[in-house]
Amino acid sequence: MKRLFYIFVLIIFIFSSCIHFDKVTFGEKLYIKNLSNETVHMFLTCDSLLQISDSVQIFDRSNKEDIFYNRSRLDTNMIKSFYNKKISDNNPDKQLICPNKKLNLFVILDTTISNYSWDEIVEKQMYKEKIVFTQEDLDSIGYTFIYTK
Repeated sequence: MKRLFYIFVLIIFIFSSCIHFDKVTFGEKLYIKNLSNETVHMFLTCDSLLQISDSVQIFDRSNKEDIFYNRSRLDTNMIKSFYNKKISDNNPDKQLICPNKKLNLFVILDTTISNYSWDEIVEKQMYKEKIVFTQEDLDSIGYTFIYTK
């Protein structure tokens, strides 16, 4: 019986050394604080232009509880974390996974969102500002961006 117990303990040690419990990073958070005097919407993408395909994830006019507002809207003096797989999906080294190694942040005014459809916004590229981040930029700001314009 003692021998069986030792074999059982040995088997547990062998198998427990094979199992690795690590916290998996599924992306990085970019914190954005709006210190401007306007309500704005922030969009992160690898694309250098706003795309219609973005609307599937972020914009649904038929929904009263607009997905668009919940994810991207920043009132004055508001800070929000933007979890984005394009920053470092499953990458513990926090490296950008955008093909061109640039992450684009589009800033769109709340009035633009309220008065135009997403198709119009994309067609006319109606953003207030576009900010391009490289890996070095994100590292230097510590993944915290303060918008002031």
